[in-house]
Amino acid sequence: MRRRGGGLLALSLPNGTAIIVVLIIAFQEKMGRVLAAYMGLNYLVIAFVQTMGTTEKYGFVIHSGALITYLILGITWIVVAFKTELGTSFRDVPLSRYLLLPLALLAFWAPYDAQVRPYFNPLLLLTSPDYGLTFCLTTPVFLFLLVLFYPRVNIFAYRITAFNGFLYGLFNIAHFFDPKLRWMGVLHLPLLITSLYALILPRISQRRSQQQVRRRGSGQD
Repeated sequence: MRRRGGGLLALSLPNGTAIIVVLIIAFQEKMGRVLAAYMGLNYLVIAFVQTMGTTEKYGFVIHSGALITYLILGITWIVVAFKTELGTSFRDVPLSRYLLLPLALLAFWAPYDAQVRPYFNPLLLLTSPDYGLTFCLTTPVFLFLLVLFYPRVNIFAYRITAFNGFLYGLFNIAHFFDPKLRWMGVLHLPLLITSLYALILPRISQRRSQQQVRRRGSGQD
């Protein structure tokens, strides 16, 4: 994944996400359909921006596997929006889930320069040419929000997003073996860790629910 100029999209997508988060805080449950539609449209943008390019050896190329994956994710979340199967509310969210916030912020920021070195320029929070245009730096933010809203999510869309995020996170850990790209490996940790947590969260929640039922049962006895 290389840094590129995103033009108007580079400006609109980070700001669009921030605006939606503010609207969720203000209107809570009413924003579920909007967030799902936004994620779906964003994945469709990624499908056509990140999977196509021109190379010196092969000319115009398409990463067909990634294209199909992002199209499926985009269409799935748009269907979720039409069905209104995403609940958005920050009320009663376990505090432990907010531990993923620094990872989401790192992915949103994407602080690196043309030589793939750390570059913590605050302006990138508003003008990052990667967030919203690349799967690996956009998905951690979406998954962080979905983790906060779980279990008020469409479980199928939630799981395929987390599963694909985990796979891409694993693949990109290979950057750690190249000294010149090691920082890029660090920037893929939010994807790997957040996706893994999202995958195991249903099991964690199920165990806690079972423990609560047992406690209530023992209390009645």
